[in-house]
Amino acid sequence: MMSGDGSLATGLIEGASQENAQGALLSCGCLIDAEGKTNPKAKKFADDYKAKFNSEVAIYSTEGFDAATAFIEAVKAGKTEPEDINSFLKTEDIQGVGKQIKFAENGELAAKDIFIYEVKDNKLPLLGNSNEAKVS
Repeated sequence: MMSGDGSLATGLIEGASQENAQGALLSCGCLIDAEGKTNPKAKKFADDYKAKFNSEVAIYSTEGFDAATAFIEAVKAGKTEPEDINSFLKTEDIQGVGKQIKFAENGELAAKDIFIYEVKDNKLPLLGNSNEAKVS
């Protein structure tokens, strides 16, 4: 079985039962990478998140953090008007916690990464980017 980001939660395992959920593949535009498979910032973020919230990284937390970081960088650069913030964001090109923070002309993220997870026991480990993930 393969499902999208709405299933990327341990509730899937609880609802289907651990036995039935094993091997299910889940895709998400979000990155939950507690081991730092994709980049060192992802592991640090996961460690800091767990220390602060006593919980594993939640779905879309890295993306929210990256969005806030880009916005904060604009404000630090003195950009406080919407047009100025948007102009500043068009110039951003930095490695975020989850993805590269770089925007296309239409304002969407240039990175179109989709990540694959597989149910193993009671966990949802990251297999990797959909272009590289290997199913066990």
